[in-house]
Amino acid sequence: MISRDYPYMYARVSAKGAKLLDESNYNQLIKMEPNEIARKLQEGSYKKDIDELGVKHDGVELVELALMRNGSRTMANLIDISPDSLDPIINAFLRRYDILSLKRLLRWKKGEEKGEVKDLLVPVAQYTVEDMEELQLKIWKNCQRKASRRSASRLNSAIPM
Repeated sequence: MISRDYPYMYARVSAKGAKLLDESNYNQLIKMEPNEIARKLQEGSYKKDIDELGVKHDGVELVELALMRNGSRTMANLIDISPDSLDPIINAFLRRYDILSLKRLLRWKKGEEKGEVKDLLVPVAQYTVEDMEELQLKIWKNCQRKASRRSASRLNSAIPM
């Protein structure tokens, strides 16, 4: 039996799909530098994200973060409007964003990612920004404990007995 909510969701997804960049937009963007791409995206539905993230980021990083944040918000909206029967399918699709967020958090820990963790995460699926920030705090405290132990060990070995 087809849910009566499916046609509504189909219409909403189609409307969101119409806002996506088309082939001619991509052909234009390919010829641009990263900051030009950010300005072009700022003219459309990415304005809020570019404005907020542009304070701390620029270039490729700004474009990537704005696209992820906008996509995250769009997916969260689709989750809200979808019938419960679609939750397993949507959650399976969104699992990759949880994995992406966890990988970015680990790269941040190793110093391979710059900036604030909350800007690097894609809070769409199972883990919220708060969950990721809590994990970041635990990682940070663990790093501090290890650094303190190393410092204490070095200090003890430097003091003659």
